[in-house]
Amino acid sequence: MSQGAPRAEINHELIGDERLPVLIIDNALSGAERLIDLAAQSDWSVRSQYYPGIRAAAPMDYATALSRALEKPIFEAFGWNGGSLTAEETSFSLVTTPPEQLVPYQRVPHIDGTDICTLAVLHFIGRQDDEETGTSFFRHGRTGFESVNAERHEAYRAATEQDLAEDGEPPEGYIQGSTQRYEQTAFFAGRYNRILVYQGHTLHCGMIPPGFSFNPDPREGRLTVNTFLKYRP
Repeated sequence: MSQGAPRAEINHELIGDERLPVLIIDNALSGAERLIDLAAQSDWSVRSQYYPGIRAAAPMDYATALSRALEKPIFEAFGWNGGSLTAEETSFSLVTTPPEQLVPYQRVPHIDGTDICTLAVLHFIGRQDDEETGTSFFRHGRTGFESVNAERHEAYRAATEQDLAEDGEPPEGYIQGSTQRYEQTAFFAGRYNRILVYQGHTLHCGMIPPGFSFNPDPREGRLTVNTFLKYRP
């Protein structure tokens, strides 16, 4: 495994009013096809209450190597001096749930948790190299929050309950850009062998456009590796 291969292009952006860091690495992994082969041989029986699709365990040695290879660019992008990164969990994921089968909380932006030291690492390795799919980030209209840490969590929960009381359930289907309650602040296309790194408390959502093929075949579908890293100062 060779993260940070010579062809890798590393950039970072500060998004939204909160200037939240997102690290973008293109041509991230030399030999990403091997991950696709592993995914094709994996047990996809894992179901998630929150994820709109299916999942399978990914190798922890990949996640550990990733945490080591990305330490320097992550520290630079997030303004961290010293400390360590530890791989917490990793999985292959495929979006397979049709729009009409989404439950309400899958139709709006979400966070992965309130811990500001937990990083989400999203590695796009699917054959659907489509500029319209990817990941978007959002600002919640009622609160103005673009991220939800532990201190904000109760206020955000109360505000979203008020949204629900006033507007009813969100419209059927995957979110497509800005809505009545959420403003899109940034979008990053799900290009093949691209890695995005962002704090898990950032409001975000996968972008699944109309006409998307919900292919459950790891060699053909929207395959990603989803990894969580923990930063310890």
